[in-house]
Amino acid sequence: MLAELMANIIRDRASRKTLKVILGDGYDPTTELTHPLNILPSVTVTYPLVLTSTQRRTIWRRYEYIRVKTSNQLPDLLLYYLIRLAEEGIISTVVTTNYDCYWSSIKARNASSGVKIVINPIGAAGPADDSYYESGTIPPLPGTLLVHTIHGRLDFIRFNCQYRWPLPEFVTDFYHSDLVRSEPFVTPFQHWCRPGRDPCGKTDSYWHDLDWLNDDNRDRYAYEIGTACDSLADSATTAGILVIGFSGYYDDKDIHSRYNEEIVPVLERILDDGKIPVYVVHTKNQWDRMVTNGLSNYLAGRIRGKPNAHIERLLPSEQVSAWLSRYLEKHHKLIGISPSGWKLRHRCEWYKSKMFVKRDFFRPGTP
Repeated sequence: MLAELMANIIRDRASRKTLKVILGDGYDPTTELTHPLNILPSVTVTYPLVLTSTQRRTIWRRYEYIRVKTSNQLPDLLLYYLIRLAEEGIISTVVTTNYDCYWSSIKARNASSGVKIVINPIGAAGPADDSYYESGTIPPLPGTLLVHTIHGRLDFIRFNCQYRWPLPEFVTDFYHSDLVRSEPFVTPFQHWCRPGRDPCGKTDSYWHDLDWLNDDNRDRYAYEIGTACDSLADSATTAGILVIGFSGYYDDKDIHSRYNEEIVPVLERILDDGKIPVYVVHTKNQWDRMVTNGLSNYLAGRIRGKPNAHIERLLPSEQVSAWLSRYLEKHHKLIGISPSGWKLRHRCEWYKSKMFVKRDFFRPGTP
């Protein structure tokens, strides 16, 4: 049981074993970005440079809207609970498959109290001279939460030379610049690929740093994916894995599919090894969608029946944050924590403090 695992983590802090979390878009509907195929009907979207200027502009505006929205609005309560569990020493690592800016926004606003958030941690052999990565000890020191973004993130763009560049906090519309009238996604400035060296030598095409918008899909995120998978599979530091709102599509008959999640076979191998339990929580809508599309190609179907695999479907309309809140309250005596004041603390620190914009502030816009 998950509660017993949490209790063991608290009782045996010296072992440095913790619970590690995988987040999918099911934890919060605002993280469900529309795929370019749906934004641009009847167009095969593989790489922005093959699209027309109008098509690229449509995608850019849609994603800029979502970027600014998730950079400012109140994050889901679940993220606050994960931070508090990190403060208790129960959670050390989050692997997110989403592109939203919630984690970077929490970090930038110092909204994690006594917990230090490290996004895309690197060790001594990690990528250098790239603000996309942050220095962090793996496994993390107490009071640190490592966040791995394995599919890209909206607060960065990637130039055609493959260099990443952080976006400003406001909406950008570079393609309306007087310097670049005809072609969107071409910057009116040169950029430096490494500090202290010559610039790239040209103004370069760019787009949001998402796997969907790369011709090589996930190849450019190999370091992030590999680091996250190694962390999850490390039985010396992983007491268990909690998977929240992550469908995890993977088709063995089409291993090169752009929709395959590399983390799924890793979880299967972890369960086959038998040392680390995996707890999977799905919303009712997610479960129904997976069943309709063929459960056998999704994480829950692939691990069902394996030892140490625990799968839970939430009730209709039940939110994941509400489920976790009730679960912790129900088992707080066994776990050894007292989460009764966390909702009040959340309201004071994140909501009433006006640190974030209320979630109902934004209204759906047009591309």
